Amino acid sequence: ALTDPPEVWLYKDSYIDLAGGEFTMDLLPASHVTNLLRGDVGRGRANFLRHFSTSCFASYLGEDTYNQRILPQVRDILVATYRALA
Repeated sequence: ALTDPPEVWLYKDSYIDLAGGEFTMDLLPASHVTNLLRGDVGRGRANFLRHFSTSCFASYLGEDTYNQRILPQVRDILVATYRALA
């Protein structure tokens, strides 16, 4: 059962799995689903890195960019998602 209000936990040490294609509003699985190419070295994982630990992703983007832009957006998206479900 959901608590009222619902609680959401966002772990500091986790993983980021990027979609295999650029986001589009069209319902194209490669732009929305992140695990389509998992384990498929012939189509995606061998060609570009899409799976990062949060610390590696923050280092790649720059700590300030990750902490001041990406992380607040992730939190806002999670809150909006749970509010939409209410």
